[in-house]
Amino acid sequence: MRRGAAWACLPKRFGKPSSVCRRFQRPAQNDVWATVFEALKTLGLDWVMLDSTVLGPHYHSIGQKESIPVRECLGRTRGGMSTKIHACIAALNNAGRLVATAGQASLCPQALGLLQDLDTRMAIPDTSYDSDANLAYCTEKGIAVVIPNRPNRTELVPLDEEYYRDRNRIKRFFGRMKQCQQLAT
Repeated sequence: MRRGAAWACLPKRFGKPSSVCRRFQRPAQNDVWATVFEALKTLGLDWVMLDSTVLGPHYHSIGQKESIPVRECLGRTRGGMSTKIHACIAALNNAGRLVATAGQASLCPQALGLLQDLDTRMAIPDTSYDSDANLAYCTEKGIAVVIPNRPNRTELVPLDEEYYRDRNRIKRFFGRMKQCQQLAT
């Protein structure tokens, strides 16, 4: 689709754009979609993966007088303005949670927000999410953690390489997400 939910851009086999729009909006007004998405959230939550990516904002979004960088998740780094998107995806490649932060924000504190209230048995985060606080939170909640140790970690945590090998799924998730023109760097 070129722009948001442009119903006129749908293939003709779906019918008239106004009819397709109505068929989508009726359940939305009755909270049917919210119920469906709530039920889908629990699918495949045996294990989740955490990672992040950096996006550069469009050049029109920088330097506006009314702009509030904190609200827009824009941060200044050595490479210029950027935004980080943190994702928690389930085993079936469903996006469990997405969080946007400013580009210079640290990754470790975001893991707690991504894992909060998730009923999962295992978390497979990136090395950058390795911290004592995150490991303690996961241990307290009974979540097994498969994470490579940071180079400066004194107490080494064993790594199950077979599970960690599946992290290509979250990388592919970000690849598909960046194909969307609205998110491309």
